[in-house]
Amino acid sequence: MAKATGATVTLSPDPARAWGTIVTAYGAGAYPSESVYVNVHTPFSLVALTCVARADGAFALQFGTLDPGSYEVDFYQYQRKRLLRIATAYLSVPA
Repeated sequence: MAKATGATVTLSPDPARAWGTIVTAYGAGAYPSESVYVNVHTPFSLVALTCVARADGAFALQFGTLDPGSYEVDFYQYQRKRLLRIATAYLSVPA
């Protein structure tokens, strides 16, 4: 899958404790006023979320941790009728 450039994401807190810590993803550089699709890959599951970027391209969303391990969080937007990954962030969830 092609990757668009320009979006940045910060996850907080990082690292986060397992089993219910609320993690906030702050992003910038997305296409304004468009949906941002998010996949949170945990060690044993996949969580799909959606939010909408503001007029300035900033976005934020929250999710809770599950199992301990390494998490990959991928952010996507449709650009010219193609779903492109605009950013990827990693989260450490120690046991």
